[in-house]
Amino acid sequence: MKTFLITCVTLFVFAGEYDHAMNMVTECHVEFRVSNAGLDVTGYFDDVDVEINFNENKLHESHIVATARAESIRTGIPLRDKHLQRSDYFNTDRFPGITLTSVSFRKTGRNKFTSAFKVQIKKTTKVITIPFSMERKGDATMFTGGFEINRLDFGLGEQSLILDESVHVTVVLSVREKY
Repeated sequence: MKTFLITCVTLFVFAGEYDHAMNMVTECHVEFRVSNAGLDVTGYFDDVDVEINFNENKLHESHIVATARAESIRTGIPLRDKHLQRSDYFNTDRFPGITLTSVSFRKTGRNKFTSAFKVQIKKTTKVITIPFSMERKGDATMFTGGFEINRLDFGLGEQSLILDESVHVTVVLSVREKY
């Protein structure tokens, strides 16, 4: 249940820049869930920094770098949050950040994309593919995406009969152009 948080970082994957304007993230929701003893455990990261340059017409020039402060994990149970910070999960003393760095983007349909990201959690870096969509609403652009990771791939906890290995992440991000 703790490993689900790792994927939250990827939420930042969904932001954009249009032409030469700068972007400002105005709203960001990253929610995760993992099954523990048959019940869904949910949570989010409270502190995430994102650098975004996304242009749907120049995908080859686009990039996103997001870092979540692992200590900012929130599950609604402070004791569990502290447990997730220990060495058997995020090991926040040695590895304070979870970083996501875009590698490439591909348009898959009208306002639909996929992106390859290097995800680094603790000492492990893996490339994952994240599908997302975007919708313009006035001067704001909403990015929405979802994906799942295997927590064991990143050394988050151990194999368990009650804690699922798959962590599901949903991200909603609002970006405005700033000049």
